[in-house]
Amino acid sequence: MFLVCAACVCAQGVSVQSYDPPEVARAKAAIERLKSLVDAGAVPRMQLEKAESALGDAEDEAFLRKTLYGADLTDAESDEMMAAANRRFERRKKAVDEARKLVEDGVSSQLSLSSFLEELDFARKECDLAETRARLTHQLSQMALAEEELAARLAARASGDSTVAYAYAFARAVEAATCIEPPPRAVWLRAVMAELAAI
Repeated sequence: MFLVCAACVCAQGVSVQSYDPPEVARAKAAIERLKSLVDAGAVPRMQLEKAESALGDAEDEAFLRKTLYGADLTDAESDEMMAAANRRFERRKKAVDEARKLVEDGVSSQLSLSSFLEELDFARKECDLAETRARLTHQLSQMALAEEELAARLAARASGDSTVAYAYAFARAVEAATCIEPPPRAVWLRAVMAELAAI
């Protein structure tokens, strides 16, 4: 019995832990290594700052993979998705500017800019896609709300002599679909309305 309980507790502990995508885990590990090297004075602090920026980029990439290329998206997630895409675009833009400066100073060749420009172009397209998906998600949620309002009005008009019954049935259907428990006052008011409609 004790082993079964211990196994359940361990299983719950494992399920509660958050899972980091591989690129985020690698970036976090790199930061930990660099922190110790920076503290020892073996590596300049600028490398740690670049690693922290890479971690932010990896986290944004993982979030975009989940939201931009995923199935379900809420309005709140769409706003965060837009912010993540914009942060990635700004990072790519900064990298292109730094690479251009190196080319202008004669440190790098013009050819070295091509990969930075490709990444910037991909980030721009990703921003456009995120904006389109966020706009469509917002429009779909607005349409769902309008549809719900329309269904409520139509339920009330379906039959003049059983308006309360149809409204009650609609409310129960919505509550069942969304797993919402009505407050006690609503239950009481529905009972009163049903009794009044029966008179």
